Amino acid sequence: MFQLTNQEKQEVVANCDHLERLKFSPNLPYVFTEHGAVMLASVLNSDRAIIVNIQLVGSCTEVERRGGSVGGDVL
Repeated sequence: MFQLTNQEKQEVVANCDHLERLKFSPNLPYVFTEHGAVMLASVLNSDRAIIVNIQLVGSCTEVERRGGSVGGDVL
């Protein structure tokens, strides 16, 4: 887990409409890489963690299939 820079935060807000409120927050968010999120979801032993893990892997696979890059990038 690491903290975004102000520039990274602005890019995330510009690319993700559902994070519009983050634009006005004075705080810089903490984030996981794809692999960190998968590892966390794998360690958590709950039905929700399993569902999130499956959705995350599916989403990352879809982004890569469309020609994007996920490995090491911020989600």
